Amino acid sequence: MNLHRAFSILISSGLAIRSSQAQNCSGTSQRKAWRDMTCSEQDDYLQAVIDLKVSGKYDDFVRAHAHNAGNAHGSPEFLPWHRWFLYKFEEALQEVSSCDIFIPYWTWERDSENESQSDVFNAQTFGSFQGTENVQGLGGSCLIDGIGNYQGINPIDGADDFSPNWGTTVRGEDVSTIPDPNCLERGFSTRFSFVGEEQVLADLIEYTQYGNTANGPRRNNGFSRRWEGGPHAAPHNYVGGGEHMSDVAFSPDDLIFFVHHCNVDCVWALWQDYRGHDELDVAPDSYSVPIHYSGNGLDVEMNFDCSDAGRCDAIDFTIDGTNYPKPWQVKNNDNDDGVKVKYMNDRLATQLVSAENDNSWVNDKWFELASDDVPIKCTRVDSPPGPTPPSGTPVPTPVP
Repeated sequence: MNLHRAFSILISSGLAIRSSQAQNCSGTSQRKAWRDMTCSEQDDYLQAVIDLKVSGKYDDFVRAHAHNAGNAHGSPEFLPWHRWFLYKFEEALQEVSSCDIFIPYWTWERDSENESQSDVFNAQTFGSFQGTENVQGLGGSCLIDGIGNYQGINPIDGADDFSPNWGTTVRGEDVSTIPDPNCLERGFSTRFSFVGEEQVLADLIEYTQYGNTANGPRRNNGFSRRWEGGPHAAPHNYVGGGEHMSDVAFSPDDLIFFVHHCNVDCVWALWQDYRGHDELDVAPDSYSVPIHYSGNGLDVEMNFDCSDAGRCDAIDFTIDGTNYPKPWQVKNNDNDDGVKVKYMNDRLATQLVSAENDNSWVNDKWFELASDDVPIKCTRVDSPPGPTPPSGTPVPTPVP
């Protein structure tokens, strides 16, 4: 399978590259929707991403995803693999910032049929919407503003033209033919649209099992396959960028990947909670196939190794210091030995309660029901587009 293929912070004088003491955080991650964060909270998150990028660890996450893309996509591992990947990324962000930093989730289902107006596309945060010049969603143009065009102080030589490299350097390939290998590329393809709230709710209610059954009413009648193939793939292809979000292996090169996948995990957790999976013991014999998983890999380690960088340098993807996690170890979203996450003020959970007229299934360790319509808390005025990052800007990127 060819993995190098398509899927079918505020940026102002207030942000600076900084150093911080490593954190040792514990407790439950309390993840908010991006739209539910204040401007200050959004800025703190983006600053942490910059700090992680400067440290070199961000690129190690890209390597880990690229080298394990074959197992992590198109298989039952898709959802648990990415859950652990996000959790370790969140830990890394906290190590360079504070224990109050959590990955936000981008509720793109609310942007369906109005994708270009999504609040994540802003010149002062993830970068503005730049038109739909490439209708195929493959390739595109360099981001002209936002965190992907961030300019600051180079911690190596003190120059004021430093730009963290969001380009293609982690690939270990000849980039001499790429016009600007240092840029973050997006395509914004009108061929794709996000799955809306109504359809997401229908999927949560309709899909009763995780895996597929040969004699089921649908050819792909498992939640995992459905969620990976349609709702998850659409934002990847819409944002595009042949070397970034629409590339299966290297999509984490675009930092919008993480808020997108955080929403994917949020909906999976909601489906699990609604189906009573939160009540199962954290043990392999508590789960059955195909209700809770598919195939025979439930008790088999998922691979996070990097063939060219050991265990991705300073990142420890193991669950116990020795072994990588098995799917059953991360399927429970409130596991003291694994993942501990709570999704806050969740509108979709509230809508599901309303649709089913039942809130008895809601586990308050997993979800906080929305207390309002979750309006956008931080309204920013787009600043004028900034200059394209200069090619060849020196950056402290580890050699692959």
